[in-house]
Amino acid sequence: MTKPALESPQKTASWIRDARAGDEAAFESLVKVYYGPLFHVLRPVLPTQEDVEEVLQDAFYRFYLALPRFREDADPFPFLRTTALRRAYTHLKKHRIRLESLEHLSEGGVEIPSGTPSPDPAVLQRWASRLSPRRRMVFLLRELGGMADEAIAKELGIRCSTVRRHAQMALAELRRSLEEGDL
Repeated sequence: MTKPALESPQKTASWIRDARAGDEAAFESLVKVYYGPLFHVLRPVLPTQEDVEEVLQDAFYRFYLALPRFREDADPFPFLRTTALRRAYTHLKKHRIRLESLEHLSEGGVEIPSGTPSPDPAVLQRWASRLSPRRRMVFLLRELGGMADEAIAKELGIRCSTVRRHAQMALAELRRSLEEGDL
């Protein structure tokens, strides 16, 4: 996941400086610029738009609290993306959320065994709810979000080997479920 082309570093630095000084309009400008790209990052991971909005609100609040320690010349997107993804993981864990739809799973790189009909989204939803929140996050970010293992590890604060292990286990479980007709 690459950083979106947003505002100039000078404008962003100015907004950070002004927001740190208490200028609400400057902070709102930062929110407006980064909200869309962060929404795009979280939408495949969280089941509803309301969940995404809740997590983003929390991520921006944490960014606001971090402003006094935030360097003006630093790009806020990596901090916001990491915070948002970690908050999404916590949200999934806390609320034990089930995914609404995984109809695009087969389009996202998950290999369905030959001769097996493509699973119904409602059935895939029940299957995905079996995964632990961390495994679900890794699976969704990797298979649907197209993120590299190293990027997922960095964003979630876990080792790359842990990402690979969770992804392999999720895919193996999906294949096993498909082969056994347990979907």
